[in-house]
Amino acid sequence: VTPINTNHLEVPNDLIPVNYDDTFFINRFNTLLDTLHAHLGNITLASLVIGSEYDVYFGTDTSKWRRYTTFYQATAAHAKAIWPGINVATELTFNGIAAHLLQAQQVNAQSDYIGVSYYPLQSDFTVKPLTTIPTDFSFLITLFPAKPLCFYQYGFPSAAACNSSEQLQAQFITQTFQTWDQYAAQVRMIDFTWLHELDTAVVNYYATYYGLSDTVFLEYLRTIGLRTWPGNGTDKAALHELRCQAKQRQYNNLPINCLAGLNHIMQGTQSLVVFPNPATYSVTLQRNAIESKSLEIYNCLGELMLQLKDVDELVTIPVFNWPEGIYQVVLQYGKQVSTQTFVKSK
Repeated sequence: VTPINTNHLEVPNDLIPVNYDDTFFINRFNTLLDTLHAHLGNITLASLVIGSEYDVYFGTDTSKWRRYTTFYQATAAHAKAIWPGINVATELTFNGIAAHLLQAQQVNAQSDYIGVSYYPLQSDFTVKPLTTIPTDFSFLITLFPAKPLCFYQYGFPSAAACNSSEQLQAQFITQTFQTWDQYAAQVRMIDFTWLHELDTAVVNYYATYYGLSDTVFLEYLRTIGLRTWPGNGTDKAALHELRCQAKQRQYNNLPINCLAGLNHIMQGTQSLVVFPNPATYSVTLQRNAIESKSLEIYNCLGELMLQLKDVDELVTIPVFNWPEGIYQVVLQYGKQVSTQTFVKSK
């Protein structure tokens, strides 16, 4: 339920000039929740999300953040009163959380789940390297260690204008599941956006809605779907990879051939070995005969501890003076990524 959606205030006209923390505004929203409760009957809700990507609307305006925090606390409490046991969340963009850490923590004080929309893009809407994914997951879990993460929007474009491709979009799915395996206890759900690409009319609608005409942005919107649009549409490589990654983990039992996908997974898993684990004085990294582009090690805060270019097949790194904790090793080769973790102990 989105009173604010990205950069738009989505409320009746008479509420537009009213502050979010005003009792009148809060009561009107609670009345909406009461109405939903009455019409939904005995339906069990997995979670209720109040607001979507509104950090874009607030920006650096701390008064808007403060007022919305008051509004959210009041409406979340009302939702829990009429739906006992419900999990309440509010959705911020990943970039918004990173840019407004204090506000993100304050508004989520009453949240049961941490709601995030995640599209790993540069400021010009071209894609970030896939190595960003494990780093970003680690950052969120460190920031909100006691609450499950829910990615209510999660996607990656395939457009060439975004420096991407259908193959890279499929590799994004692979990297996501490999990272999710490492943080399975903390990441409750990922909602992959969208099933289909957008047609021209819808792209034009969003261009007007967001007030953006940048070609790369519009191509990002158009191509984040997992199937093409024209005619009946066709499956993109990312959809097949999604189904196969899910099947490997017994999330589905679809009658599909995942041999190629599983071979790719095995190759990614075997391409990097880290030992000993835990490590006290040094850690040895062994890669197979693939051509390596770079190797990076991050701490649990997502901070880069070490970067190596064109690493040997076997390299030993002293870690005796590193702080205790969990470290992420990221090996990039070609356009593919393999990750492993190790623990630094005493």
